[in-house]
Amino acid sequence: MYISHLWIFFGALVSSNGCIYVTVNASLKSEVYLPCHFDINHYNGTLAVNWRRHSTIKSLVTIMTDGKIIFGSPSEGRVNVFPLLSKHGNFSILIHDLQSSDIGTYICELNSECWRVKIIEQYRISESNSWLYFAAGAGLFILLFIAFSLLSKFCGKCVDTSSKSNPVNGVRSEGSNSPEETQNTESSEHRNKNKRGVRRGPTTVYGMNDVF
Repeated sequence: MYISHLWIFFGALVSSNGCIYVTVNASLKSEVYLPCHFDINHYNGTLAVNWRRHSTIKSLVTIMTDGKIIFGSPSEGRVNVFPLLSKHGNFSILIHDLQSSDIGTYICELNSECWRVKIIEQYRISESNSWLYFAAGAGLFILLFIAFSLLSKFCGKCVDTSSKSNPVNGVRSEGSNSPEETQNTESSEHRNKNKRGVRRGPTTVYGMNDVF
């Protein structure tokens, strides 16, 4: 009995002319449920509900409230009906192995009441496309990982170079002299050694008497 209430999930809308409009999304090769439900309590006798395509007046299938079914389309092998539910006002049908030719609008009619059910093809990702998307995602992840690794190494080298350059160019240890200062110091010491190394001989003083 739950099948008679499935049409609620299809977002049915009642128009001003008494028809109920329903849109069903389905993929090819799948099963699609076309809802149709009428309140038959105010009718007397046997009722006949007719299903047809919107573009034609040719009957697809006729469902009687006494359980009798009349198929009027060669696609009857793929159309299932629920004759035991018809006495409760459920005239829904089920189409198996949906084909591209089945896409369109179907009308379920009972006197002045009707249901208009539109089948919209729902495209699904094929298995080959899913593998393609998976490979593309994996490739993108690998590229990001490589880029992150290279960036990490580059930043690490920058940090090492900066830490090594700070002691040389920054703080100079006490007592250390630049090459120019060291050279000046060595020249000064060399001159002092030369001065200390020169010895003057004894000075001779001549008097006036010693000259003659």
